Amino acid sequence: MDSTQSPCKYFQINCILPSKSDRYQIKDYLGTGCSGIVTQCIKLSTQEKVAVKVFEEENDDMAEKEVEIHEILQRLEQNEKYFPRLTDCFEHKKNVCLVFELLDKDLAALVECCGEPEPLSLPQIRVIAQQMLVTLNMLQSTQIMHTDIKPDNIMLVNHDLQPFRVKLIDFGLAMKISKFFRGTKIQPISYRAPEVFLGLPANQAVDMWSLGCVLVYLYLGQDLFSFFSEYKAMRDIVQIQGMPEDCMLNIGLYTHDYFKKNVPEGTWILKKRPSKGQSVNYKNLDDIARKNITDPIEYEDTQAFLSLLKCMLQINPEKRITPSVALEHTFITMEHFPSDANDSEYVQSSHLTIKLCQLEQSSVKEKEETITKSDAVNTSSDDRNTKCNTPDIVNAGSNYRKRGSNTPDKVSSSGDDNKTEYISTDRDDSKAEHNRPTSEAIRTSSDDRKTEYVEVKTRKKWLLRIRRFFSGLFKTLCCVNADVVE
Repeated sequence: MDSTQSPCKYFQINCILPSKSDRYQIKDYLGTGCSGIVTQCIKLSTQEKVAVKVFEEENDDMAEKEVEIHEILQRLEQNEKYFPRLTDCFEHKKNVCLVFELLDKDLAALVECCGEPEPLSLPQIRVIAQQMLVTLNMLQSTQIMHTDIKPDNIMLVNHDLQPFRVKLIDFGLAMKISKFFRGTKIQPISYRAPEVFLGLPANQAVDMWSLGCVLVYLYLGQDLFSFFSEYKAMRDIVQIQGMPEDCMLNIGLYTHDYFKKNVPEGTWILKKRPSKGQSVNYKNLDDIARKNITDPIEYEDTQAFLSLLKCMLQINPEKRITPSVALEHTFITMEHFPSDANDSEYVQSSHLTIKLCQLEQSSVKEKEETITKSDAVNTSSDDRNTKCNTPDIVNAGSNYRKRGSNTPDKVSSSGDDNKTEYISTDRDDSKAEHNRPTSEAIRTSSDDRKTEYVEVKTRKKWLLRIRRFFSGLFKTLCCVNADVVE
């Protein structure tokens, strides 16, 4: 970062960062990013170690958005199991500071901890996949797209005490589906979904694609698709997964950046470009399987893993698996293990990994969690303060909001611009309907475990408009009747 613009000069080691509720002393730098720096601090009132994310002054809009996203996430049941706790928010030297619980290391650091990549075993990948699928399922209920899922943004909580317990971090680029504009470039190149490359409408299916790429990275110790350029990444996708369907290519804003029409036949073909570096070494996903597997149970587990990857890396997002369905996949539930194989060393290893992670066995077969849609905005203020243990965050967030800035609505339905227009005519409508996220109100849990349904604001607006229309019509008829009587 440029030292003249970086907040580092105001955030030196041992500096004190005062907030309204506490004081934090910087002890170390944990990393840098496009928004600013992350520091390790001591919370002076308790001597607790925390992570303080410092945003550069020009990125205060990213900070505001991240606070708003965390306000939503903190209202979800069991949110602290899957998302980092945001405990404080304040300004220092015109830089917004967000205080989070201190986590361990990210998955990229885990794989590359010894200099050489060390791929994970399938039992280890399974517990990470299950937790991330629950995380995506929770995000789906809120209509939030993370848009930046990669190994660096999946953190181990405490690898010594809870091996492979993870949380998804960094919501600085997250957004509501309705806020996504078609053609916007999101996601790192190696983890970018085909619909984003092509400039098509996008939804939360992009996060499922990214998670699939992360699981391959954990299995291979390297990225599946190129990160050198967008063209190379698309070329790798085509080589492994095949061509995107014509219904996608015909309406893509950026289709011609990668493809051209073969004049005689009128079919789409990938453009040929001279580029450095070889293409990916795999012809399909089956080729990534490890060689010389002698254990038949491990072989079956590998086939189940590849089956899940194929569902997650479907080029057409309408056919891509959803989190709730993925949680029922045999790789996650381990139902493909023979019933008489409990004495198998591989099966015992799989169950032990779950136990050490302190992941409940029943949660491995967890079905879709029905969590409050529309961010539980319609719940009472008392209920919000009860669920969010850091009410100071809301007040602190309002202190640094720009004058005249419009705070995004907490409830918004998907805009027409993001409706999927590239549905293949030969797809299974019943299956697609099963995979499609619900657009109606779904359940929200209150502290007394009672369940209530939350209406979507857009529906309320329409009902209000209809009522106003009929009210005006009624008044008009009354006036006409009065004139007739006179």
